[in-house]
Amino acid sequence: GMKLNYVAKRKYAFATPNIISANAAEAIPGAKYIFIPLPVFAHRGVLLDIVPHCDDDACIVAMPATGCFDWTANQVMKELGRQIDVAGVAPLPYVCRTLDYAKETNFMGLKDQVGMATLPAGNIDRVASQVEEILGLKVKRYPSFLPITLTPTNPIMHTGRLMGMFGPNWRDNKYDRMIKFYDETDELSNTWLHRLDDENQLIAKAAEEAIGGSVGSVGSPDSNVKPINHYLKWASGDDITKWDTCKDCFQTNKHFSGLGSPMKEV
Repeated sequence: GMKLNYVAKRKYAFATPNIISANAAEAIPGAKYIFIPLPVFAHRGVLLDIVPHCDDDACIVAMPATGCFDWTANQVMKELGRQIDVAGVAPLPYVCRTLDYAKETNFMGLKDQVGMATLPAGNIDRVASQVEEILGLKVKRYPSFLPITLTPTNPIMHTGRLMGMFGPNWRDNKYDRMIKFYDETDELSNTWLHRLDDENQLIAKAAEEAIGGSVGSVGSPDSNVKPINHYLKWASGDDITKWDTCKDCFQTNKHFSGLGSPMKEV
């Protein structure tokens, strides 16, 4: 089976899937909850593959579902003439790194809680309860997919950090080592992270003003679309020990510790 290394606790376990197949017709029929932990660019292709084989009462759960997963799912359903329930989770519950594809994975951490939305929206309580049981963590119920789409995760976190790390003149810079993506977050990165997040907050506020109830509360530590530092603390809990700024969250989140950057030795 696959070896799972729980890095933080220095433990490991083995697990064997019931079926592994590249053919959706072999794996999908009979499945009630179908989790697709994939990047946004893969959503459409995978939905086109699996939706024709879903049972009528199935539910497809995207993790993470940022990037307008609901729009993509609606488009695919119309093209295929199907109507399968979907749900979206943000952030991704797990922090993992593959060591040997399909054989060994480092499991570096589990979020305290995640947010969720469903289509139809009226399914949220039923589906969230099931997903809480399956994943073993708390699920915050959202009124629509907008709080999922506006979750301040990778589109802000990665873009802001990379802008601070490399900037517009990156071709002229030379680096003699791998930069730690989170541990070495600097003030320039922090500035960009919060500038991007400020814009995200304005979008959330405008959406709520235009369509009341679509986002819910905005801008406070308890809102559906939280400021980025409060969001990171909310999701990771005690694993973050300082959260005054995004830089603080990056540097004190033990799940992020030691992770490198998208750099390649040449």
